[in-house]
Amino acid sequence: MGVLRGIGVFVGWLSGSLTGIGAVLYACGFLVSRAQLHLLGLDGVLAYSNQHFIQEGGKFFLFVAGVVTEVVLAAVAALVVVAVVVLLGYLPVRLLRPALLARLQAGGARVGALHARMPWSWRTSVYGGLLVILLFHLLPHLREFNRPLDLSNLLYAGPEAAEGDRAQTLLATWLVRGESLSLRRYFAGLLYLQLEAGAVLLLAWRVTTPLRQRGLLLAPFVVVAALFTAYLPLAYGVLVPEARYNVVSLRLGADRAAPASTLFLLEKTDQEFVLWDPREGRVLWVPRGEVKLAKIGEVRNLFGGDRRPAPAR
Repeated sequence: MGVLRGIGVFVGWLSGSLTGIGAVLYACGFLVSRAQLHLLGLDGVLAYSNQHFIQEGGKFFLFVAGVVTEVVLAAVAALVVVAVVVLLGYLPVRLLRPALLARLQAGGARVGALHARMPWSWRTSVYGGLLVILLFHLLPHLREFNRPLDLSNLLYAGPEAAEGDRAQTLLATWLVRGESLSLRRYFAGLLYLQLEAGAVLLLAWRVTTPLRQRGLLLAPFVVVAALFTAYLPLAYGVLVPEARYNVVSLRLGADRAAPASTLFLLEKTDQEFVLWDPREGRVLWVPRGEVKLAKIGEVRNLFGGDRRPAPAR
């Protein structure tokens, strides 16, 4: 009975965990997909399935995990270099100039004694420093998250759709030209800011442990970290996924003229084909019953910047 009860508890925990993971993937995938559709100007045109949202959420977390791994490895390498430099500088002082080392230690002791005479604790000083970092370093960068989200209808108007500052126009140009490396670097910068916000929040959480009104003191850090977290999948949906779709050729019934030869298949349902006509700059709905033959071929970028072929299906 004990074994069966343990198995039941484990199965219940596993089911709850999988449900929670699925909900997180769905939420992130939904934000990613909506941001991309808003960028292209296809809001209300395409209706994605729940599986699509979960898949996009999984892609988002895999990409973020890859970037975070690179950041961690770079940070470890930097710490190793700093440790070696400090060690190389400490050993000569330790061996050749013990008097200099003693003066440095005495200076540190004087700083500690000076702070001990302050009317507040060291935790208050550290909290004040973290608050300065939050207000004057992290919060101004919120504009960096908003800039990609202000782009819309890019599929119809091209880079001219950007009505913001020069940086926003540059982002629109990168998107139209398919400069994925520059776009991913921009997203990596946003991810670094997200990691900084999380680190500052953790430090603030630690130093405010014995302070009164801890919840109020942590509120600004929680708000900024939450904003960055919510904006991150939206920015990813604009910057990282490429607008690549299959090119399709259709043969219609005798009473219907065939559309332009180059069409992009945005979506195929049981009732219709949803197509993008780059020549006319419009979306077409073709009832499935009117299509006599459909040939799906290479994958291209909607903006015309990518011509890498894929095997025909």
